Amino acid sequence: MTGQQYTASAEVRWDPTGLETVRASVPNSPDALDRQVADQREVVLSDQVVNSAADELGMDPEEVRDIVEVGTQAGSSVLTISATDDDARQAAAVSAAMTTAYVDSARSSSAGVLADQATVLQGSIDRLQDEAAALNDELARVNADLATIPTASPAYGATQNRATQTSNRLADVAARLSDLTGQQDTFRASADLYTGPASVLREAETPDNPSSLSVPTAAVLGAALGLLLGLCAVFFLSRRWNAPAEGGRPTAGA
Repeated sequence: MTGQQYTASAEVRWDPTGLETVRASVPNSPDALDRQVADQREVVLSDQVVNSAADELGMDPEEVRDIVEVGTQAGSSVLTISATDDDARQAAAVSAAMTTAYVDSARSSSAGVLADQATVLQGSIDRLQDEAAALNDELARVNADLATIPTASPAYGATQNRATQTSNRLADVAARLSDLTGQQDTFRASADLYTGPASVLREAETPDNPSSLSVPTAAVLGAALGLLLGLCAVFFLSRRWNAPAEGGRPTAGA
């Protein structure tokens, strides 16, 4: 492209502390943070994010990728998502679409971890529900037997102990089942409400001024600058040759 170029940029903060919500590791050193932010740069430029932005814009993914840059700084969790185009509004639109696609992807990925953890718990919940059902049946049978045994019979005490033990086991299973279903509900609710580890600090705006000059303009300015430097060199040399030499005599060319 030979016309004037416009660059629009958005800033996104990658918040690693949000990973505690999904029980992932949180970087505890500047180097670890830099590595995670560098990884996020690759996520921004991933096929998933680029394709999503391209679909939103009605563009070819490679066209989007060609005009997008993602900048990071050492020790900072901020990513700068920039797009450069000869149309200022298009540059802003691409930067905005890429930013939205990345933030949505980061949220979806992290929320998916929460949803997966809720799913993992389902196996344990199913086993405890089966165990509770079996204990309920057993308790019902023991109580039925107890009702047919005279209270003065030695068997009554033994059967009553069986009923007590079964009831205690059932209470323990019910408590564990309640804990697991509570955790599962929490994971599911968190997955629905989690805003994700990436948040927009500054949205892309349509630039008023170009970020680079057109090729013809740059060529003209370059030629003018070259001419100016040439004139300065000529002036300097002429002053040097015409300056009086030591002893008051003019130098060659005087």
